[in-house]
Amino acid sequence: MMTGMRVAPILVVLFVASFAVRAADPVSVTKAAPKVERKTFDPADPKSPKPPLKANEIALCEYVFRIEVDFRFAPVSVTPAAGGFRASVRIDSVAVRLSMPVTIWLPKGVDDHVRAHEEGHLRIAEAFYKDAQAAAREAAKGVVGAPVEGEGKDKNAAVQAALQKAAAGISDRYVVAVKGPTDEVEQIYDRITDHSRVRDVTSEAGVKLAMEEWRKSKK
Repeated sequence: MMTGMRVAPILVVLFVASFAVRAADPVSVTKAAPKVERKTFDPADPKSPKPPLKANEIALCEYVFRIEVDFRFAPVSVTPAAGGFRASVRIDSVAVRLSMPVTIWLPKGVDDHVRAHEEGHLRIAEAFYKDAQAAAREAAKGVVGAPVEGEGKDKNAAVQAALQKAAAGISDRYVVAVKGPTDEVEQIYDRITDHSRVRDVTSEAGVKLAMEEWRKSKK
C-alpha cells in the first residue's frame, strides 16, 4: 500500500473595479500563511468521511496554490464583432492575494512513518510557497499597461472576457513558477521513498535528497 499527494488546480477568483487612478506601484501581493487541516478517517467505516484516494493509497496530502486577483482597469474600446462585441481594456493595477489551504488525510491507527511521510509532502509545498510572492508579482507585472482583448455577446461580457484572459495569463505564469517545481520535487520524493514504503529513509532525509536532486537537475 502507498501514500498519495495531490495538488489541486490553481483557483483564480476575479474581482473587478474600473476607471481607477493609476497607482505608484501597480502590483501589490499579499500572502496568507498556509492553512493546514489534519483529518483522520476510518477505512472500515462506510460512514466515515474519506479522502479521494486512488488504488492502493492509504493516506493523502492535498493542497491548493490559490491565487485571487483584483484588477483596476480602463476600457480602451468596445466595438461590434461577429455575434457580439470585442473589448480592449488596459490593466492599470493588480492586487494579488495568495493562500495555500492544505488537508492531510490519515487512516485511523496509522504508524508514525506514514504520518511523517505526508508531513514531508507538506514541507516541500511550503518550501516553494515561501517565495510565492515574488513569483506572483512577476506574473502580474506581465499584464500591467498592456491592452487585453476579449469577446462576448454584449459589451459587459466582452470586457469580462478580456479581464478573465488577463487573469488566466497571471495564473499560468504562477503555475509554471510555483506549482511546476513543487510537482517535480514531490515526484522525486515519492520515488526516493517509494511512497513511504522504504522504511529506512526518513521523511526529513527524503525531502532533503529530493530537493538536492532537483537543484542539481536545474544546473
